[in-house]
Amino acid sequence: MHENLRIESEILTNWTSNAGSPLVSIVCITYNHEKFIGEAINGFLAQRTDFSFEVVIGDDCSTDETTKIIEKYASQYSAIIKPIIRDKNIGISANLIDCFNACAGSYIAICEGDDYWTAPEKIQTQIDLMKQHPDINISFHPSYAIENHKLQKDKIFSNYGDKVKVIPLNDIILGGGGFMPTQSLILRAGVLKNPPDWFYKYPIDYFIQILGSVGNGGLYIPSIFSAYRVNAEGSWSLRQRVASVQTIKENLEKEKKSLLALKGVGVSEDIINKAIAISTFKAFTRKFKIYGLIRTLITQSKYIESKQILFVASLFFSPFIKLAGKIKTQNHNNI
Repeated sequence: MHENLRIESEILTNWTSNAGSPLVSIVCITYNHEKFIGEAINGFLAQRTDFSFEVVIGDDCSTDETTKIIEKYASQYSAIIKPIIRDKNIGISANLIDCFNACAGSYIAICEGDDYWTAPEKIQTQIDLMKQHPDINISFHPSYAIENHKLQKDKIFSNYGDKVKVIPLNDIILGGGGFMPTQSLILRAGVLKNPPDWFYKYPIDYFIQILGSVGNGGLYIPSIFSAYRVNAEGSWSLRQRVASVQTIKENLEKEKKSLLALKGVGVSEDIINKAIAISTFKAFTRKFKIYGLIRTLITQSKYIESKQILFVASLFFSPFIKLAGKIKTQNHNNI
């Protein structure tokens, strides 16, 4: 544990509101993250808020020392940390949904066990801004990259300018799963506890972002409050790089079905087809190590207006969009 970490009673004394039940539930799913989980938990306990929060940690039957580390923290912060220690592995999606259902807070913040928060004012800032935008169900912010165990402050994900703004749902859909850093997300709990059926088919980060943005978009906060571990052992980015072509195809098919279900919430067929094409392109360029170069160029550039993004994307992705259209036509012909 970090030597400067406050003891539990010091954290609790700052909670002047929602003392009876947590306002925010922090969800952390983890599996074999013994090298990282302590840093993640330290970031949660470092949060300085005037409201109460809880930390729900779902350990998916880790085979290393992750479970012992969690239990040690839980013994010292029993009023804050709620561990869910599994005796068998149930998978990322099931673990995540089960943790959502265990949350008591009105808001849910997400951070996986290999990432961490860099600022003690993170959740207080996000909650204050979300209260000012009661019609918005999700907020997010940029994140630093962590490479080779070092924080890279010159590499920033999801930097869309220096002003608080609401970003439309269509931009978020076309931005793919990397549009919002997962460890930056805070959502109103009702969104995640009563999701539509299509969410359960493929409840990955991408669809958490979409689900939260349906209706009025997502709230972008320009402050950098977190760090994302790139290609770390067990991380999503590494899993994508080593996945077989067959696995990529299967995942894309699941994603396509969930995207097509978005018609039911008013998303246009044109946006859905573009999103399918872009996801296909990203998946295979990531597999063949081209996407990293493209993403680096994007993350180091200034925020561009959404219309300009779509114009450039339409030129760049037109072959894939046409392919998606042909697939759609073939599907109709086969009915």
